[in-house]
Amino acid sequence: DYLRVAPRLGTEAKLRQLLAEAHARGMRVLFDFVPNHTGVGFWAFQDVVRDGPASPYWDWFFVRRWPFTPGDAAAYQGWWGLGSLPKLNTGNPQVREYLYQVALHWLEFGFDGLRVDVPTELVDAPGFFRELRRLVKGRFPEAYLVGEIWQLAPQWVQGDHFDSLMNYALGRDVLLRYAQGELSGEEALGELGRYYATYGENVVGIGFNVVSTHDTSRMLSDLGGGGLGDEPSPEALRRLKLLATLLFTQPGVPVIFQGEERGYLGEKENHDAQRYPIQWDQVNEEALAHFRGLAQLRREIPALLSSTLWTYAAQDGVLAYFRGHRREVLVVANNSPRLVVFPLPAGRWRVLESGAVLTASAVVPPLYAWVLLREVG
Repeated sequence: DYLRVAPRLGTEAKLRQLLAEAHARGMRVLFDFVPNHTGVGFWAFQDVVRDGPASPYWDWFFVRRWPFTPGDAAAYQGWWGLGSLPKLNTGNPQVREYLYQVALHWLEFGFDGLRVDVPTELVDAPGFFRELRRLVKGRFPEAYLVGEIWQLAPQWVQGDHFDSLMNYALGRDVLLRYAQGELSGEEALGELGRYYATYGENVVGIGFNVVSTHDTSRMLSDLGGGGLGDEPSPEALRRLKLLATLLFTQPGVPVIFQGEERGYLGEKENHDAQRYPIQWDQVNEEALAHFRGLAQLRREIPALLSSTLWTYAAQDGVLAYFRGHRREVLVVANNSPRLVVFPLPAGRWRVLESGAVLTASAVVPPLYAWVLLREVG
């Protein structure tokens, strides 16, 4: 039931308490909205199972034959052919109205926005989300709408559908590949330029930037750290810290899958090891300290919260870009296993990690990223 809290997870009272505690800490909370398909226990689907074509909800789904046993993927259309996930007919006005009311209900309840699951797979997806945005923004103008779209897709962020996409196209296609060593500095800088040329500043400034989620391997596993239960190598940890620095210094919001900051491992495979429950007594202190430091930098350096990124230069494994409207921050990263001497822009640059002031050039450590602040005066 889209309008009830699953009893196995808690109560509405507990959910209200969770939202209140989050809001008291300055946090906003999105809910995961799945308008494309349901489970077989959904009340409208159960009505179809029982009454077949006589059910008022028959046209809510794509039924091929009746009677059928729930779970029989040959009897009706399911998401990706899965009988456990019957596909909704969002071309049906009744289905649309129901789903719109679901979204508005939970925003009224206290959520601050929604992340939409597989939005491009809906029937008449553009029309559905155009109307959803109109209704949501009309009542909740500050609500944040995020679409699970993995590719570059500027047509979905033109002001009439989503505020942001789940930016795998940045996090995985550029930042992760660079941290893995698959892209050279020149290639990565070119891909960054293409990404930011595709979206306007108003979009990237509120971007939902992800590298890993429940649908991918964990960052440290993707960087050669191994699988669940393994001990990551020092090189893999250095690559994780490099990647995290890149993610936290992009315009928009760095979105961290729970446990990445603790250095957890887990590969995306048949058993979805990346979803293994958090073990709160296990933590890689080096990784945690690094993530905390990056979060602190974003609180202290206004340029890191700006909507601008300017590419600077690249050389071998090194790439560099400016942040801030006055280019007051320079990020220099090196994905190669050796020291690289890299020319700096004119002026004096303070390494925020160490306090060292550099001019003319820098010797960039291997598998590392620096954040430098322009010295004024």
